[in-house]
Amino acid sequence: MHIDKHKKMLLFRYSNYRRTDFIAEHNKVISKNGYSWMLKAGKKSSTDKIDRVLADGGYLILKSPIKEGNNYYVAIFDSFVENNPDDKNGYPEYYKYFMDDMYDALAYQWFRIRGIYRMDASQADKIVLQTNNKRIPEVLETTRTAVMFVQSTDIIRLEEL
Repeated sequence: MHIDKHKKMLLFRYSNYRRTDFIAEHNKVISKNGYSWMLKAGKKSSTDKIDRVLADGGYLILKSPIKEGNNYYVAIFDSFVENNPDDKNGYPEYYKYFMDDMYDALAYQWFRIRGIYRMDASQADKIVLQTNNKRIPEVLETTRTAVMFVQSTDIIRLEEL
C-alpha cells in the first residue's frame, strides 16, 4: 500500500486516553464492522479542507506521543460528521467514558475509517505543511498543534499492521 505524491492529508496527534491503546481499539472495531468511527475532539477543523483531503483519498496521518513510541500510522477515512454518529457500536467502547468526561467542553468531528496502516518514521520526511512546505518532523519538534493540514512530496510506503 502507498500514498501517491502531492496528496493532501490531515495529521492528528493522538493520545491514549486512560492508557487505552488508540490504534488497537480502533482496529478491533474495524475487524468487527469493516469500519470504525474515530473522534477528533477540540477545535473544529475546516470542513472545506477536510472535503479536499477526502477527495484526495481520505488519508489521516496519526502521530503517537513520544512517550508511547513516537510512531506514525495512516488511517483512511471515507466520510465524516460533526455530530455523534448514529451507530453506537461503530466506535471503541472507551469513547463513551471520554464523552462522559468531556462532552460539554469540546467540539467533535468524527471520521469513519476503513483501515489503519503503519508508516515508518523515515517516511515522515516526505510530508510537509500545506501552508509553507516545512517538513513535518521539524514542525512537530517546535509546536504542540494537534491537527495540521499536510501533503506528500513523494510516494509514501505503508505497511499492514
